[in-house]
Parts: sequence; C-alpha cells; structure tokens
Amino acid sequence: QLVRVSQRVVWAVGTEWNRNGRGRLAILRTSNGGRSWRKLAAPRGVTAATLSVPAVDVAFLAPVLGSRLFRTTDGAKTWTAVRSNQDVAGAQFVTAKLGVAPRQDGGLAHTTDGGKTWKPVRIAPSLRVVGFAHLDDRHWWLAGLTCRRRSPRVAGKPSACIGGKRILRTSDGGRSWEAIRLAAWPGSADFDFVTATVGYAGNGSYRTTDGGRTWSPVDS
Repeated sequence: QLVRVSQRVVWAVGTEWNRNGRGRLAILRTSNGGRSWRKLAAPRGVTAATLSVPAVDVAFLAPVLGSRLFRTTDGAKTWTAVRSNQDVAGAQFVTAKLGVAPRQDGGLAHTTDGGKTWKPVRIAPSLRVVGFAHLDDRHWWLAGLTCRRRSPRVAGKPSACIGGKRILRTSDGGRSWEAIRLAAWPGSADFDFVTATVGYAGNGSYRTTDGGRTWSPVDS
C-alpha cells in the first residue's frame, strides 16, 4: 500500500519475506518523490496492516485482525499501541484525532480521540461501505453499494448485498453528502484524490477531473 502525504513524501507498507518463507511487516518512506526510500521501524508482532498517514510524521497502522491500533508521532521511530472498543481493520485517519473505519455490518464508524473509542455513523440506511478516500479534513469520498435486495442465504455463507454502485462525496467534513451513481467501478472501489476534483482509481488506471462523477481510462 502506498500513502501519499505530499508531492514528495510518500509512505509504503508491505510484507518482507525471508529465505525461510516467513513474512514480516515492512514500512518505507521517501522524501524525494520516490527516487530513494528509507526503511522505518515496525511494531513487533504485526505481520499485516493497513497504513494511514494524516501528517508527515504521524501515522497509524491498523492490523488485519484485532481491536488494537499502532500510532507514531515521530516518523516511526517509536510506536504506541492504542486499544479500541471495536475491530479497527481498514481504519483511516483524516487527522491525528479523527478517523473512520468500516463496520462488519457494512456501516461506518468514526473516532475523535485517535482511535480509542468509535461510534457508528449513519450515512444512508441502504448503503454498504466498501471504500474510503480523503484529501483533507473537509473533502472525503465513500464508495458503497446501495442494497436493492439480498442474495438467498446459503448454508455457511452470509447473505450478500446486491445493488447499484455509488460514491458519496462531502466537501464540508461530513455535514452534507452528494450522491454519485456509477454503472461500474472504475477499476476498483479504491480511490486516491490529489485535488478536490482530480482523482485516480484502479491502481491509477482511471482518472476523474470532476470529483468522481465521471471516470476515463488513463492512456498507458
């Protein structure tokens, strides 16, 4: 995973494999736009996690399993464990205090104390959140499925949401939202916005210049 903090500063997180086939978490950072990378310290015992970097030296790691976050405020020199009151897999932070995380029921939760406590956010009753992106503390995007119906239950498998694809966009920090209907995801439901109107999806293979309303393939 790559996390862009500024035009020149980018963090990366992934898995580093040794000769015995064992993997461990690897964190890298560039300060010159990717020409050179420096390896950073990772918290012990974490093998897989998503990364969120709300400021140049402030970062959060959300392990794939569990209700514990790891936070650094000194550029990964040290990490502090933050115990949360819910599963925090996929959590993303807009600031050092404000963050959002998907819920297992398809909803969204938010925190205002750096990940210690989380409360549910009701965006739309029928929306199942599958992706989140933000530019700053005002401009956020939610990718979701609007459930029109559910698949039949099969033994051992949960019912799945069947519905239209939609992006919800806010420019005032979540106080109001604009809904954008899509015929199909532009490559995937993972977005990255570099301005309030210009963004990319599908590992950079699609681009929007109107805030997510329309998407076009990027010429290779």
